Amino acid sequence: MQVLPVNAAAVCTLGAPFGSETVSASNAMAAHFDELQFDLGEGPAWAALATRRPVLVDNFATSSGATWPALMKAARNTEVHAVYTFPLIMGSVDIGAVSLFSTRSGGFTPAQILDAEVLAQIAALQVLRRSLTAQTLKTNLEDNEGYSRRVVHQATGMVLAQLNLSAADALLIIHGHAFAHGRTVREVAADVVTRRLDFSSIPESENGNMVTKTREGHFLETFVTLADTLVAVYDVVDLLHTLVEKCAALLEASAAGIILSAGDGELEVVASTNERSRLVEILQLRAGSGPCVESFTSGLAVAVPDIDSTGDKWPKFRQGALAQGFASMHAVPLRLRATTIGSLNLFWDRTGGLSTADTNTVQALADVATIGILQERAIRESDIVRQQLQHALSSRVLIEQAKGVVAYTHGVHMGDAFDKIREYARHNGLPLADVAESIVNRVLIL
Repeated sequence: MQVLPVNAAAVCTLGAPFGSETVSASNAMAAHFDELQFDLGEGPAWAALATRRPVLVDNFATSSGATWPALMKAARNTEVHAVYTFPLIMGSVDIGAVSLFSTRSGGFTPAQILDAEVLAQIAALQVLRRSLTAQTLKTNLEDNEGYSRRVVHQATGMVLAQLNLSAADALLIIHGHAFAHGRTVREVAADVVTRRLDFSSIPESENGNMVTKTREGHFLETFVTLADTLVAVYDVVDLLHTLVEKCAALLEASAAGIILSAGDGELEVVASTNERSRLVEILQLRAGSGPCVESFTSGLAVAVPDIDSTGDKWPKFRQGALAQGFASMHAVPLRLRATTIGSLNLFWDRTGGLSTADTNTVQALADVATIGILQERAIRESDIVRQQLQHALSSRVLIEQAKGVVAYTHGVHMGDAFDKIREYARHNGLPLADVAESIVNRVLIL
């Protein structure tokens, strides 16, 4: 800070093997910005470490909206105007990042960039040495524990004990609660550790033999369900079907569906709760217009509280949706940073729109699924992304064929046939597409 034109600085570790934590921060503004990046899983620190190159944002307010939409929204009320982030690396070891903040817009000169890179190399060595010797780096503040993520790990242990979950699911519960209440993960964790918040006492109301969970309870349960699909070798098709089913139930939608692009501009319906929503989505794809398509092309949510009143805007969509008995719908993009890969679409038999809270909820669930599809930072090359998406689209054909086989042989509806296929896949730990292929090839008889 003494040799560069910045107002604050922070040093953090990111991901394995060091964990995500602010090692040192010059002030609360720098620490808070790091905290936002940890919670949201996006931002210049993640980008710098992923690319192993500096990420220089001269004007944060105008430059990062498309790249880091969640961070842009969360950091709106901070004083940060410019962020200059440099990766902390030692040989092949990825450690973290050092971020330099300015309350004024502007850039670094080439000489200043070189100075910052030298400082980053020194910081990387110090952080690595600290990790190996278990010593704590001192900051300008009296107590660095205020920036530690240790409380998050402690809270995770408490939540897994409260709800009898795995550590991964317990952490996701904390993240979901933080998102739902507009708080940081560390703030929620502190409440758990100090026993101001106990997830085992989430209120439930009994009605006869029925137990109705709160909306928050369903929301957190849905986060956990989605997380359960994100294993090392996860099933992307199962993930998409889980998403539409859970969103429809959570938001009391009559139907839900997903359209997905393989990266070549062609859109396909890859998951739906029933044939009604599937038909409406197909009509939009054939017409090349409609709320589902518009959400994908714009990367924004599209609300249609009254389908009948859309007039000539999307005539084929309007006609098809009304014919299927739908009166309103809401489409949200499947989006990660600047990449939109499809849209999640909810339909209702009644008119009316979603509240702001429900809109944020469905977008959050869509974001979780999108991260799962792209494996976030683990999948960095666009050709791998296209292969992953193409696999989902190819699998769709096999699954539809397998549904037909099972529906016929068992005399059941398509939805029940799919349930049988998925139940077998999950029980035997097999990818859904592999089971479908075996059914279609008559290698497997359910």
